[in-house]
Amino acid sequence: MTKIYKGDVGVEIRLDTGQNLTGATAMKIKVQKPDGTEAEWAAQQYNSNTIYYVTASVDLAASGDYVLQSYVEWGEDSKHTGESVILKIYEPFE
Repeated sequence: MTKIYKGDVGVEIRLDTGQNLTGATAMKIKVQKPDGTEAEWAAQQYNSNTIYYVTASVDLAASGDYVLQSYVEWGEDSKHTGESVILKIYEPFE
């Protein structure tokens, strides 16, 4: 498994939603950063039940544990949050 480092850009993050994404109207990844702040990354469909996001320069600005959750909507009456997963971001050599 490849390690991901603070400041890495262009990393594809994939999460299995546990749901069939047919007809989904919104997809995102909810993020709790190592300092406790929260963010949302706009995700896209990867396959029938997986979403993905490609990191930008501000996304992995700190080393530590990031808590990620998939979030998918099928209109106003069907909204689902996936299980929490931990993404460990390492400190690079300086």
